[in-house]
Parts: sequence; structure tokens; C-alpha cells
Amino acid sequence: MLKSIELYFELLDFAKPKLMFFLKNYPLHESQLNFTEFNKECYRKIYIELRQNKKIISRKELIKLIPSLDTVCKNCWKFYISPRSNSIKSLDIKFGKKFEEVFMDFLSNKGFVCKDGDQIKKNYPNIAILNSREKPVCYLELKYIAAPFLTVYQKIKGRECYEGSLTLDVDEKLKLQRKIVEEEIKVPVFYVYWADFPCIKGIFFVEGKKVYEYVDEVGLEYTRKARSGNFIQRTNGEVVEIGHREKVYLPLFEMEDFERLLEILIALIKEG
Repeated sequence: MLKSIELYFELLDFAKPKLMFFLKNYPLHESQLNFTEFNKECYRKIYIELRQNKKIISRKELIKLIPSLDTVCKNCWKFYISPRSNSIKSLDIKFGKKFEEVFMDFLSNKGFVCKDGDQIKKNYPNIAILNSREKPVCYLELKYIAAPFLTVYQKIKGRECYEGSLTLDVDEKLKLQRKIVEEEIKVPVFYVYWADFPCIKGIFFVEGKKVYEYVDEVGLEYTRKARSGNFIQRTNGEVVEIGHREKVYLPLFEMEDFERLLEILIALIKEG
């Protein structure tokens, strides 16, 4: 587990200079792309201890375990409670692609051979890990998430923002990708989350098969209200909705850590 923290520090040291120029006009929370002793404490007490005990406690109970969380939570609510999806969809796509690019660069710097999944086929998971013969041994679908779902405890019984904010869109896009994963791709697929919340930060992942089992089990957990950023006006004057509002929130406590991800990649390359 502590190795995963070291790896995340490495990722931030590598990625931050590349990302900050790109993000210079983006409204960032002060904690984004940082990792402090406070975050290490949250990682240990939330991801390690609560996860081991398979126990989700209320935020008020959590603050008793981590007293310094109180001030961070208040700041987090102040920053994130207002709707933050009124952006232009094309810029959101560029934002996601930039994080994918930097994560691929980091993996390459660690000795892995990567390729953009879209270069292999449209709608494939966004990162392919290749062996020495340049054949994919697995795929990663990377998602960077910084805004926690603060009111998840009100919307989904038994969930809390610190473990229930790793969002996944469950619309036609996921159905298409799932069909590809289940019918075309013959190697493992992992959904990888770069979590950058004010409290919990790190790289966490879960196998695609478990993602789809979760989606089948819960169906649709939440439909977010439409906001201005979800609509565009075409040249003919027609207003159409874009983006994704139907969501599930994958449980953090069902995910493995950064160290384990790299161990699996190494093993798959050796096997492949």
C-alpha cells in the first residue's frame, strides 16, 4: 500500500509540470495535483483501514477519526457544491485526453510500451499495454476524477462521497464499449481511476468484468440534472443534448491500488 503512495508521488512529479500549463485557465481546487501528509493519513485510514474492514461510515464519523478532515470538507463543499459541468464538451474531451496522454507517458517512463486504444479501433479502451512484439496484453480505460459527489449519501443509501464518487456513465457509450470488450478483446481490460479528491488521492483500478457485474446489479444509480453544458445549438438552430447524465458510482473499496496495477501489467507482459 505504501508503495502505491510512492508511485503516486512519482506520477505527480512527472505529470504536474506537463499538466499545469494545459490547466492554467481551468478552475482547479487548491488541492488538485498535490499530495500532502493529510492525504497520506486519509489514504491510510480510509482506503486501507476502512476498506480492510469493509465498512462505510458517515462523514461525521469519519471526521472523528480524522479531525483535520473537518476543515478540508468545509472547503471542499464550498468549492464543489455548485454545478461544475457547464463547460464546453469539446474542451472536456481535450481535458480527458491530456490526462490519458500524460499517464501513458508516465507508464512509458517506467518501461511499459503503450498505445492509444483509438489507434487500434474506435471506442476501444483508451490505453493499450503492449508486449515486446507490440501485441496488446491488456487495455486500460483511464478516468481522472477530481469533483466528489458530495450528496451521494442523499441519493444512494449507504454511500458516502469519499468512497462513492468514482463515476461511470452508463449510456450507449458504455454499452458499445462493453460489447467490444466482451466480444472482440481477448485480453484483460481494467477501468483505472485517477482519484484527485481533496481527501482521497491515488490510482485505483478494477477489472472490466467486475465493472459490468456491478452495472448489471445496480442498473442506474443516479441521473444527473441537465445543465447548460449538456446542450449545443446546431447550425440549423436545433438545440440537442450532448454528454452523459446516467451514472453509477463504482465503489472505491472494491478497487485495487497502484502497486498492484503495475504488478499485473508486468506479469501480463511476461506471459504475453
